[in-house]
Formats: sequence, C-alpha cells, structure tokens
Amino acid sequence: MDPAFAAEIIGQAAALGVPAIKFTGGEALLYSQEILALTDLAHRKGMSVGVVTNGYWAPTAEKGVRFLRPLVEAGLNEVDISVDQWHRAFLKADQVGHAIRAARCFANLKVLLYRVLKTSETPEDPDFYAEMGLAPDEITFESCNANDMIRQSGRNPAGRVLVRWASVSRVGRGANLPQGDALEAPCAAVHSFACREVTRAPVLLPDGTLFACCSGSVPAPLHAGNLNEMSLAAVQKRMESNPLLQLIAVRGPKHLRDALASQQKDRELPITCDSMCDLCKGVLSRTDESVLRDVAAEEWTKALFFGLSSPGTEAC
Repeated sequence: MDPAFAAEIIGQAAALGVPAIKFTGGEALLYSQEILALTDLAHRKGMSVGVVTNGYWAPTAEKGVRFLRPLVEAGLNEVDISVDQWHRAFLKADQVGHAIRAARCFANLKVLLYRVLKTSETPEDPDFYAEMGLAPDEITFESCNANDMIRQSGRNPAGRVLVRWASVSRVGRGANLPQGDALEAPCAAVHSFACREVTRAPVLLPDGTLFACCSGSVPAPLHAGNLNEMSLAAVQKRMESNPLLQLIAVRGPKHLRDALASQQKDRELPITCDSMCDLCKGVLSRTDESVLRDVAAEEWTKALFFGLSSPGTEAC
C-alpha cells in the first residue's frame, strides 16, 4: 500500500473515532520503515496500533529487541505472531521463540500468538510451545476468530502470552486439506451468534478496497467500497445503512441462512460449515444479491420493530 494513502486513511479513521488499527499482510514488517512512520502517526492521533508478523526479524532475541524498540517507542501496542504449522514451514520454531522473547522484553507491548489448528491438534499441546521456549504457566488460551483489538482488554494475566486459536477452514491455502482435517457441522445445528467482525473490523487492501469484515477474501456483498473513490466516512455511512451488514452484525449469518431457507426452499444453501465465517461466505456466495437485499431488509425491519437484542454473544 502506498504510505501516503495509508497515512491519509489513518487520518480519516482517527477523525471518525476509530480506536485501533492493525497492520497485516503478507508480512507487513518487511516494510519496517513505512510501518514505523505510520505507527507514529496513528499513535499521535490517539489510536492503538498492532501488527501481525511471523517473527522473521528475530534471528536472535537481542536482534529482535533492537528491531522492535523503535516501533514500541513510536507507539506500537501489540504484536501478533503467527505460530501454526503452516507458518512453521517457512520459519523454525526457535526463531519464533526469539521473536516472542524479544517482544516480551517490552512491558507495555501486548504479545499474542495466533494459531490455526487441524482437528488432530490441540491448542494446549505443551511440546508445541516448548519448542519456542514457552512453559505452560506462561500461556493462556482463547478460542475465537474475532479481532482482539475490538475486545475488552485486561483479561490476560500480566506477563503471560495469550494464544488465540481457531480451527482451520478449507479456504485459501486450506482449500485442499483432506476431509477430516477441518471441523464440519450441520448448519442447522449451529447457534445464532451475532458477528463481532462485520462493520467493526473492516480490512483495507492496497488497491483501496474496503472489506466489511476481516475474514480474508470475502464475497461481493461484503465489499463495502473503495477508498480511492469515496471517503471512509461515506463508506461507514453506507455500512451503517446496509440492512444485510447490520443483520449479520446483530443477528448473525445463521439467522440470515434460516430466513433464506424458510422463504426459498428450492435455493441451494450451505448444509454444513466449519465455522461461522464459512457459513456466512457460503450463504453470501450462493444467493443472488437482490434476494439477499430483500430478505435482509425484511429481517432487519423485524429486528428494529421487535428489538435489537442479540441472540448470542459473538461469532467464534
């Protein structure tokens, strides 16, 4: 992404009261000087700043500390290190351990590990973390797909590393996983949870496209707009007035699927899913956009009339 464009969007986001941003990729820290300048800008505008990385910058813990220090001094609040088996194919566990130790040297820097699991793996496996130099009493675990920077803070005991894990989905690099490596459940058995991602954790791509949620490549109905063509404030208003996005945010994608199923029994809808995001993408990619708009508008009107209380806590 062009740094000047990124700086402009940070300014617009700060003016709207957006509390936090997170740099991701690819490997965002390959552009360390650009990230340093943008971190400083966001921090001066009162925003929390995080970055997602694989830890390549820490061949030793000492070099990792030297790499991170300018970023922390500029206002970096959180470092999220990807540690699952797919990332380990490119970076050895001991080097990831150096990155973790380096990050933990900074008292005000929150350290998270992100791990995606196959069904045969368990998040608490002590041997997996021992290879990175972490003991069981140094780690806490949280199972959820939601963006950590929109969650409540302070739930992780001081000094511990938070491992945030989710089960793998057969999308992207996981598309060709063998049957059984990903969880699979009947959509009818899935609970109706509100989605904490859509409209609250949008993703901006280098070409200016803004996705309404952070779940990777998303179907067209989740494309909120392009910030080369309109302001962030205009896109925000568009999302706030979009019944489909608001219904998913408040009632959840399962509610949308059930509403479609009740009205269109001949339409092909997902039968099974491996996550709430998988269910949502399946519904949105298999249904005509005009039908989605009509059903969402009707269901959103009902929600406004009968009250907006969520049927569940959040999508995980």
